Amino acid sequence: MNFSSKFQLNILNILIICLILFGYQTNFKQTYGEIICKGPTFTYKDRYEWPILFPGCSGDRQSPINIDSRLANCAPFSLVLTNYLLAYNLIARNNGDLAQLTINDDDDDTIGSAANNLPYIQTSYTGDTRYQLNNIQFHWGQNDDQGSEHCIDDKFAAAEIIFVHNNQNYDNFDDALTHRDGLLVVSTMLDLQDNDNLDLQPFIDVLPYIVEFNTTAPIDSAHTVPFYLGRLMPQDKQSMYLYEGCISHPPCHQAATWFIFSKRIGISREQLSKFRQLKWEPIGDQQSTRILDNRRPLQPINGRTVYRSDAYGCKNFVDSNTIPLKKHYTYHQSQPCNNWYKCGQLCCQPGYYCQSDLNGSQFDCISSC
Repeated sequence: MNFSSKFQLNILNILIICLILFGYQTNFKQTYGEIICKGPTFTYKDRYEWPILFPGCSGDRQSPINIDSRLANCAPFSLVLTNYLLAYNLIARNNGDLAQLTINDDDDDTIGSAANNLPYIQTSYTGDTRYQLNNIQFHWGQNDDQGSEHCIDDKFAAAEIIFVHNNQNYDNFDDALTHRDGLLVVSTMLDLQDNDNLDLQPFIDVLPYIVEFNTTAPIDSAHTVPFYLGRLMPQDKQSMYLYEGCISHPPCHQAATWFIFSKRIGISREQLSKFRQLKWEPIGDQQSTRILDNRRPLQPINGRTVYRSDAYGCKNFVDSNTIPLKKHYTYHQSQPCNNWYKCGQLCCQPGYYCQSDLNGSQFDCISSC
């Protein structure tokens, strides 16, 4: 074997070792054959390769998904948000893939620097467990009408805000990632509107200061326009969808329960354009370019159940003898539902939705919760 063959073999071996040990992309320079095993990073430019580069991204509970509102099972659950209308000192960051917000809990002047004053969520779906806010992520796309990761009834939103919370029953965020109930992720979809959304403006104002990768900027709690995290959610916080999934970027830990609000908030075209000025993390000697699209492609449902609740108090399956329900269905034991949609052994008429118990053993088609 000549020197050239040995050198190529060594290069290949090192690349394989990098992939096995770290499970992620490796960067290498052709000049001098230098190989750099990067840390646990990722890029949305190779998002279609994530299932290969990151084994966790090939699991059966991946996010995001398309939510078919007609097939969502009606179930009783709700969110209770605490400390979301307090003003905090925040840190805005460009982490090279996302625009991110975190609470500056190292600042003694921050309202809520004590752990019990940080924002947290409880939900009837998980009992009394507290999920404390860890970070807020912003997703957008190159086109104004396709910027969200999730979509509802095959329609994307202009952008999506994701609130990531970790289960306080576990030691820390990393520990929570190893448990199926470790994270609670709340999603707000944004639609275009003519006027600026003033509730978003304090964050928009600092985006020019975090254009470059790994730059940060503070958002003071005494900002001219108070910045309340709860205002980044719709007023109706009880109409939502729920499903079990994962963090929607590598390493794709399947530890997340998603709550996606049915109602949306607004954002102007001018505000949305500011996000597209942020730049990716540079790779090797390449020039950094603007982040135009930081969304993961939609993932298969794989038989998961999507639940739905709303502000009317969507009730669990009940005995129709005690609470009359207006039923609209026909049985199709061996025939397709055609223009109607399947609900267990039933076919629901368009305009009505499928309701079941939490075990998925009883189904009914009803007109309202």
